[in-house]
Amino acid sequence: QYGQESIELLPVYLRLVDILFESEQLEAIVYAEKAVKIAEKYFSSDEADLARYNFTLGLLYDGIKDYARALEIYQKALKIYLNNVGERKEEIADLYLKISEMLVFLKERDQAWDVFEKGKNFAIENLGENHGKLVDYAFYSRFFMDFV
Repeated sequence: QYGQESIELLPVYLRLVDILFESEQLEAIVYAEKAVKIAEKYFSSDEADLARYNFTLGLLYDGIKDYARALEIYQKALKIYLNNVGERKEEIADLYLKISEMLVFLKERDQAWDVFEKGKNFAIENLGENHGKLVDYAFYSRFFMDFV
C-alpha cells in the first residue's frame, strides 16, 4: 500500500533504527538511509530533523568504522544545523567534535585540529565558558594530544 519512500513509513524506519542501533548496526544503516531519503524528499533542506537523521546515520557509520562515510554525513548534518543555529547549538558543538574525530581517524590531523578549535570556539561563544559541553572539549583535547 505504501511506497518505500512514503512519509508514513518514516516513523517506522526511525523506530527500527532505534531498536537495531546497538545490536545490528548494518541493518540499522539500511533503515536510517531510508529515513534520510524520505526526509530529503519531504522536508526542506534546512530542516533540523533532517540534520538529526543524518547525525544518527553518521553515528552508525562511525560505529562500523566507515569513517569517511561518517565524516561526509556529519558534515552534511553540520551544514544543515548551521543554516538554522537557533536552539541547535549543542548539536553543532557535538558535530564539530565528531567531524574532528573522524578526521583524526582518517589521518587528516591538521584539518582535525582546525575543526576541533573551531568547534571549541563555537561552544565558548554560543554556549558559554561554563557550559558542560566544554568538558567534552577538554576530554577530546587529551585525545588529540595522543593523535594529532
